[in-house]
Amino acid sequence: MKALTIWQPWASLIAMGIKTVEWRGWPAPRWVVGQRLVIHAGMTDPRGHVRDLLVSEARLRGSLGPQADIAKAREALQQWSGRPFLLPRGAGLCTVVLGQPKRADLLGFTVPAGSAPNFAWPLEELVAWDEPVDCRGAQGFWNWPLPLDGARPA
Repeated sequence: MKALTIWQPWASLIAMGIKTVEWRGWPAPRWVVGQRLVIHAGMTDPRGHVRDLLVSEARLRGSLGPQADIAKAREALQQWSGRPFLLPRGAGLCTVVLGQPKRADLLGFTVPAGSAPNFAWPLEELVAWDEPVDCRGAQGFWNWPLPLDGARPA
């Protein structure tokens, strides 16, 4: 199974079912659309990202996608703002099925000229895990090396 490393706090927001779209500057490769992926939390320090999302309502709404529960996201971010150690890093958190990517402008989002992201990758059929599973990640799509039954899906 392929995995995709995503920085915190976005990886945890995906695992909670709050963030249902991943924004990228390119369409997902055709071979991965419709496939189940492991969402892996990267090692990047989340403190600045948590702070930025709490300060900017526009950034929070824009990064989560059109159907996101903003109040629930804000509540989680508030919890993490003083305790970034609550966010797992370097671990698989859940699996999702990657839906058909769509251009952001076709979804009603204003995309400033020359800026990314401009493709929405729908994250569907979430299976959240009871516990994070430690695993080294990589950039791009990479092979998840552990059996999923060891990931203890919820």
